[in-house]
Amino acid sequence: MRPSIQLRPITAENWEEVVALRLSPGQKHLFAPNWYSLLQAHYEGGEARAIYAGGTIVGFVHYAFFPQAQGCQILRFMIDQEFQGFGYGRAALMVLIEHLAAAPSVNAIWLTVAPGNAGAVALFESAGFVATGQVDFDEAVYQLAVR
Repeated sequence: MRPSIQLRPITAENWEEVVALRLSPGQKHLFAPNWYSLLQAHYEGGEARAIYAGGTIVGFVHYAFFPQAQGCQILRFMIDQEFQGFGYGRAALMVLIEHLAAAPSVNAIWLTVAPGNAGAVALFESAGFVATGQVDFDEAVYQLAVR
């Protein structure tokens, strides 16, 4: 049974919890800090959401819709180190895909994966994402067709 996952807006009440989410020491070099992603969402666009399992924050996601490309890009997807390995990442990814695919302008969802992030590749491929063969800023591009 997948954990009960909700994507909640980042607010004055929870932004500090989002910033406090941590990756394991071996993952820190793969991602920008959450505070940076929150600033990107605010100043460069997109939507940021806290990932909750019940009443507990377990992760963070930042994504942007691109209607002209009929798609959406997941710019950041992370699960706190304490909650990795328990199915939260997979459950959150499935909820996120359902949420993004519900937008009428989205025919595909894409994301990039940093070199050496085998765990992310396995997670995204298990959800149906496929490598496109393209590279964006040294990261492999993956895509999921939703229509």
